[in-house]
Amino acid sequence: MMSQSQRWSQRGQAIVLVGFILVVLLGFLGLALDSCRAYLDKRELQASVDAAALSAAYKYMNTSDYTQAEQAAAALYANNERLYAPPSCTGYGSLSATCSFGDPSGHILTINVADHSIAGVSFTTTASHSIP
Repeated sequence: MMSQSQRWSQRGQAIVLVGFILVVLLGFLGLALDSCRAYLDKRELQASVDAAALSAAYKYMNTSDYTQAEQAAAALYANNERLYAPPSCTGYGSLSATCSFGDPSGHILTINVADHSIAGVSFTTTASHSIP
């Protein structure tokens, strides 16, 4: 059995433990929110890149012009990613074009064209940016 002085010296321990547990739980909550945001951003970026490749292929199918196809891909990518500044692109009309957008997260879109002669033309798009 504890004496009165021993019980008095242990008072307040629960509040310290609850404080430590709250700090740990808030840390896990922050980690979960950041992970969720990164996952959703990755999914949105993948959808934008896929749509840009399809847009380029559709435009090329209707015009047979690499430049117009690459411009259509860059425009649709910017629209899907909600980038409102015009892109700075190099290589339009060639088999590889690279576009950078003047936003803080540094979006870069690369459009590669593969001409398979009889089998047709395929467009491959890749993109990257950083999460602020």
